Amino acid sequence: MKFLIDENMPLSFAEVMRELGHDAVHVFEIDLDETDDSIILEHAKQNQQIIITFDLDFSRLVAVGKLQLPSVITFRTDTMTTAIFKNTMLQHLENLQEALTAGAMVTVTERNIRVKTLPVG
Repeated sequence: MKFLIDENMPLSFAEVMRELGHDAVHVFEIDLDETDDSIILEHAKQNQQIIITFDLDFSRLVAVGKLQLPSVITFRTDTMTTAIFKNTMLQHLENLQEALTAGAMVTVTERNIRVKTLPVG
């Protein structure tokens, strides 16, 4: 799978995803930091990337636009370290692959993972 890591996530998260065998890039690495979310969203869609973020705006843009893609993984956690991020991806990404490939909004909290199929509504 291909991932685009948002600027509100550590740069190390892109490296973690690459270590796990995925094509991953941080927005900083492709000069999209400090860019409007709609431009990042379009970039992810055109490059078949899944957005990983802390920002709720991507899910809102996808829902309001009734988009099928890109998929968005939003972390809504109080504590997030590189180790926790890597462990979460190792534990759950394989089970989420089909939904993310088809189009989904995934919300990760300390207690659970929620998946909404796209388009929403």
